[in-house]
Amino acid sequence: MLILGIGLTFVVMLFIAVGVALSGLYVQQRQLEDLADGAATYAAQQASFEASTQTCAFGVCHVLGDAALTDSQAELHAREYLRRVSGSNGGDLAGVSLLPGTTVGRTQGGQVRVNLSLAGRANPPLIGWLTSQYDGGIAVTAISRAGLFEQ
Repeated sequence: MLILGIGLTFVVMLFIAVGVALSGLYVQQRQLEDLADGAATYAAQQASFEASTQTCAFGVCHVLGDAALTDSQAELHAREYLRRVSGSNGGDLAGVSLLPGTTVGRTQGGQVRVNLSLAGRANPPLIGWLTSQYDGGIAVTAISRAGLFEQ
C-alpha cells in the first residue's frame, strides 16, 4: 500500500509540474505578443508623429495630415522600440528579435498600418534548465498588426 501511495504521489507531482511548465510557456508567449503589439503600435505612431499631429480620445488615435510609411521605416521604428524595452518587458524570454522581411508599413486610404513578426526563445519554469540545453529554449513567435486612421 505504501508503494502505491508513493507512486500515486509521484504521478500527481508530475502532472503538477507539467501544468506549471505549460502555464509558464503560455505566459511567455503572451509576453512576446505584448512586445509585438507595442512595437507595431510604436512604429505606426512614429510615422504619424513624423508627418503630422494626431488626436487621441478614448484610446482611439486619428492622424491629422498625410503620413507616409515604408517597410524600412516601420522596421527601424520597431527595432528602436525593442531596444528601448529590452530587458524590462521580456520576462524570461531570450533572444527576442524582429523576423527579417516580415515588417510591413503602409499608408493607404488615410490609414497607417504596420504588420510585424517577433521571434524569441522561452524557458518555462521547472523545465527551463532542460529546454535551455537545446537551441536556447522553445521557439515562440508572435504576429502583430497596428494601425492609425487619418481624418
